[in-house]
Amino acid sequence: MRFAQRHAALMRLMFASAGGERPERGPSAQSSAERFFALGSELLGKQDPEALGPLPFLLAATTEGISAMACAGRLPPHRVDEVVDAAVRMLMPLALQQLGEALDPVTERGA
Repeated sequence: MRFAQRHAALMRLMFASAGGERPERGPSAQSSAERFFALGSELLGKQDPEALGPLPFLLAATTEGISAMACAGRLPPHRVDEVVDAAVRMLMPLALQQLGEALDPVTERGA
């Protein structure tokens, strides 16, 4: 969130589209966005982008939305931490569940 607040224009550029090249987004911004989503997926135990469930998108949408609101001045700087903390409390059980499933080979086999 701090990065988003300090670099609002870069954040808008990185998230200009969810995939593919766009004329307004150069190779560096494209690469940064791809690395961001790949890292988030790996942290949730997903290596194959085609196998992603809704959780990485939900997490990305939540953090991107909070960042966008803060950058636009719709979320006062002194409330950012409070909102982030609430989002983490709400989404952490889902992330932990998915991590548990990703790390459990029995679950992966469908048993």
